Amino acid sequence: LERINKKEYKKAIISAIAATANQTLVKNRGHKIDVEVPIVFDNSFESLSKTADVVKVLKPILAKELERAKNKKIRSGIRKRKGGKIYPSSAIVVVSKDCPVIKAARNIAGFDSVKVSDLSVELLAPGAKAGRLAIYTTAALEEISKLWFYDSGTLSNYKWKSFEFNR
Repeated sequence: LERINKKEYKKAIISAIAATANQTLVKNRGHKIDVEVPIVFDNSFESLSKTADVVKVLKPILAKELERAKNKKIRSGIRKRKGGKIYPSSAIVVVSKDCPVIKAARNIAGFDSVKVSDLSVELLAPGAKAGRLAIYTTAALEEISKLWFYDSGTLSNYKWKSFEFNR
């Protein structure tokens, strides 16, 4: 791993978080969505322990995205025999603490699930392309505001908008 300056890393992660709230960046990344981003669920979402329950909650909102994530690309050559299937990076589920939904959501093809303390730029912008579809819980957003936005302790609009890309 390469070392990165603290201020530079903070700016990169805040930019990646802000990019998850930008509708055009999320759609340009290839996500098929019809709802406003970011998607925020209440804290009861963190108590889901079965993958089928998580899919049942997400199906009405992200039906096209779940279908897109199932399409796998099979590599050619010897990698085909060694499990060389590539699933597209779909949504990331961000929760506040270690809870059962982490294991349940990561079992869906293309989905990643992570605690706020383990959040990284590589997870929020895989392949250095910002704008990954993010699913947050309200407790996770509060935890993000405590961890990355020290000033007022809340996610105010000007801070989110100041790191958006104007493209």
